[in-house]
Amino acid sequence: KLTVLGYAFKKNTNDTRESPALHIVQTLLEEDPKELAVFDPLCNPEQIADEIRRLAGPDVLQRHGGPVVVYTDVYAACWGSDAVLITTEFDEFRNLPMEPKMEMTVADPRPFDRDEANESDLLSLHGYLLQSQTAGAAATGDIMPDAENPLGRFQPMPSCPEDCPDCHVEKATGAAGSGASVKLTPKRRLDWRKIYYHMNRPQWVFDGRGVLDIAAMEKIGFRVESVGRQSRLSYQ
Repeated sequence: KLTVLGYAFKKNTNDTRESPALHIVQTLLEEDPKELAVFDPLCNPEQIADEIRRLAGPDVLQRHGGPVVVYTDVYAACWGSDAVLITTEFDEFRNLPMEPKMEMTVADPRPFDRDEANESDLLSLHGYLLQSQTAGAAATGDIMPDAENPLGRFQPMPSCPEDCPDCHVEKATGAAGSGASVKLTPKRRLDWRKIYYHMNRPQWVFDGRGVLDIAAMEKIGFRVESVGRQSRLSYQ
């Protein structure tokens, strides 16, 4: 059994266009695995299955007697696996510490360089006022513009037609369709020790996105191969 973690082309999106996972799945199918498990924390499972079906034919899906199974639970996807491949850099898959965000300070653009403020001036003022409110300085009396629509130009998205395929998938499965707006919420990191315990020996992990601390994974007992950026530093 082989497990692919990540199907979207990058983290924090459910967009699968030009995703390397598409070609990785096709290559792995050539190895004739008993089971090829796929998991993505944001992509619609039905959409993933449909794309794999169109890529490699309907016979590759387990429902039609093939090896491909799309999971909604990451631990179930890894259970009994001989190797795990990380193909998208979702933070959930990391065992590296998150890089601290750089704090940026926006200066007050007033007074403006011209008699009448242009759009660039208004956006700069918007950023300054938003920063001031966040820092607790809203008591100055400044009126905050709409944080999401400072120039008042955004138009509401029209309702979907009755025959919208994404809406049908969402109603049938409870998962967001390919064109749906997915609200990103913080997710817990994987418990790699739990995954190790339920994998077949030797427990191989192939890190295709450089999201793992290799030394820490090897300390658990994993055998790790990393493609691209590697890290053998142990973080405290």
